[in-house]
Amino acid sequence: MSLFIETLVNNRMAIAYKTKLGHAHLKVRDLQRSIDFYICLIGLDVTEVVGNHYAFLTAGTYHHEIALQNVGPDAPHPSARGTGLYHVAFEVPDKRSFALSYRTLHEVGIPALAVNPYTSWAMYFDDPDGNGLEIYWDTRTQPEGRQFWYGDNAPLEDETILAALAE
Repeated sequence: MSLFIETLVNNRMAIAYKTKLGHAHLKVRDLQRSIDFYICLIGLDVTEVVGNHYAFLTAGTYHHEIALQNVGPDAPHPSARGTGLYHVAFEVPDKRSFALSYRTLHEVGIPALAVNPYTSWAMYFDDPDGNGLEIYWDTRTQPEGRQFWYGDNAPLEDETILAALAE
């Protein structure tokens, strides 16, 4: 254990508040392209745009869950093997919504890897700037669902996902 972590553990102070995740701030190369992507494919609404520099989008009652920052068309890609954000996840309310999202991504040519980690149905894909995204349907309360993830994933086939559109 590092000295820093050991000091924190041994000198733990009671925190008198709880935190919650407020928003994710993503850097993008083309602000309008990203706004269009997050509106059309994720279902967010714009709450504020600051010139061609920033946009704030929400899925509900917060001012924003996603902040987009325009860093210009020549911004470098982060290293795939480096540390940093893996993905931002968006929860959909039901199996049909998951299937609609999956179908829409495929219709517009965005590849998505779909898996069943037994706690959810999950699909992983990238936004136009390579920021990792996930859309998932929580299946913990479903008959085949599990409360905890044990590190295993099953493939989630197109036929299984799209069958939800007929239910």
